[in-house]
Amino acid sequence: MGLSKAEQEECVNLLKKSVLFRHATDQQLRDLAKYAEKRIYKKGDVLAKEGDPQIRMFVIQNGSIVREKIIGGQTHLIDTQMGGNTVGSLHVLSKDPVYATAKCVNDTTTYELDSEVVNKALRSNSDLAFATIYSLTMEIRRHTKQLRTPLLEQTPKKN
Repeated sequence: MGLSKAEQEECVNLLKKSVLFRHATDQQLRDLAKYAEKRIYKKGDVLAKEGDPQIRMFVIQNGSIVREKIIGGQTHLIDTQMGGNTVGSLHVLSKDPVYATAKCVNDTTTYELDSEVVNKALRSNSDLAFATIYSLTMEIRRHTKQLRTPLLEQTPKKN
């Protein structure tokens, strides 16, 4: 059972906020949203486990997801994602290992896209592929600027 038209439009609006698809057109996202699945999770459910292949991209409709990574036998909080954010988008294309376990903090509803669906859409639509590359390029620039600005604002040492 696919998404209703209203759910597809909601999925499109959420996908617009994702790192991967921020610069895609509404029509490109509509074509992708047709393949999304809506799922409801309970508090404590694990969406993706650290080290497993990232086979789905999660677009959070509502609720919260915490990401935790085990380093040296200790669990470290990576971040918390809430409605309107995505989880797994940067690893889904090549099914890279999940970076950190994603677990529901409370009851959570997601729209999910399978890795194969995302890859097929990118391979068959060069405009969507270009928009995705551009979105990632802009994200890299944003992070580079965040890292560069504090460095350039430092007062140089006098000799």
